Formats: sequence, C-alpha cells, structure tokens
Amino acid sequence: MVKYETDRMWQIILKDAGLDYKDRPNWSQEEIDDYMRAISRYVRKKGTNKEIFMELRNFLNLSTDYWHNMERINCYAYALGCDIPTGCFNIRGYNPGCFYEAINKIKLDLLNSDTLVERMEMDFETLEFDYHVVSPNEKIGEGEWKIAFFYDRTFVKGNFHFLRQGKDGLWYHKPGFLYNNFPTNKDHNDNIITNPADAFFKVPMGTKKMYEYDRCYSLKMR
Repeated sequence: MVKYETDRMWQIILKDAGLDYKDRPNWSQEEIDDYMRAISRYVRKKGTNKEIFMELRNFLNLSTDYWHNMERINCYAYALGCDIPTGCFNIRGYNPGCFYEAINKIKLDLLNSDTLVERMEMDFETLEFDYHVVSPNEKIGEGEWKIAFFYDRTFVKGNFHFLRQGKDGLWYHKPGFLYNNFPTNKDHNDNIITNPADAFFKVPMGTKKMYEYDRCYSLKMR
C-alpha cells in the first residue's frame, strides 16, 4: 500500500501535481492526468521502482466504453488495461517484456517470435498478475479478465497483436499506437469479434500476411 503521509517519494509527486492524497477517491480525470504527469517527471529524474508499479496498477482501465490515453498506447497496453502514459513506467513503448525490463533495469535480447510468450509472462509476474491459459469461451472468476494473443511466426522481430474481452462477451483491440486509432470490436474483415480464434488480422506494413491466433490468458491482480 502506498504510504502517502510518510513516503518522501509520494510527497514529492503529490506536491508536483498539486494534489492532496486525502482527496484521491474523488480525483477528477484532469487531476489523475496531473498525477500521471508528475509520476512521469519523477521517473525521468529518479527512475522507476516497484512501488510506482504497484500504485499504477490501481489505475488499470478495463472498461471498453472509455479509453483515455490514446497516443503511443498500443494493443498490448490495451489488453492489460494500461491506460497510462509510457513515461510513468520509463519505457519507450508497450511491448512484451517492457515492464520486466523497466523494474529490473536490464535490457532483454531483441524481441522475436520465439520469445514473445516468455516475455509477456515475465510482465505478468512483474505486475503481480495471476495468469493461466484458457479457451476463448471458458468462464472465468470474479476479478479476472481474458486477453488473446496473436503473432506473425515468420517475422523475426516479433510482430504481435492483442485483444481483450469486454463484459459484454465481445473482444476489443486497439489497432496500433497512433492517436486516432480508437479501440474497436471489429477485425480487419469488419466482423464483430465473438471468438478471437476466428478473427482475421492483417500484418501491417503492406504485407499480405495475417496474424495467427496463439492463445488466451485469464489475468487477475493479486
């Protein structure tokens, strides 16, 4: 639990944001934005740490109705609910393994198709998510959510795509990290996604290849 009253780090961040921790349950979206920017400024100067990671988990957004941070937030961030600017984690972009790298202050080998699963599971552990492989239609427990993982087996740099199941049972994804790419529940054939195993996604960069469905995970914060 974050100790706002006694922890110097959080006192600095809150002062920079002009916020009082006692008002936190009633913070507006604008105040949350100020808080995130203050965390980003602190992380740029001092680096990130486990406490910051655990605090940011409190701001995961699993809603399919509203997504706040659009720019530089990709399908992986959307699947994990990380509606949080990348600067807060001191990472360049949301790729499998990025959270593990940031908290451990190391650089993993180049991302490739053979290590994607290993790297995303490193992230699950870093974020303290319980996780297990499930089928797309499998029922899950309270507080869990499902994500689906696709990748291009022929691309050595590890091209990937992720989906997240909404409360309505449909599957949603954010097409890339551009600002105007809003989350959608339709695949690249314009079909509503009811089962990720049947969804069609083209690999970008003008190729004729398509992503292959690999697996679904159930995630839950510990």
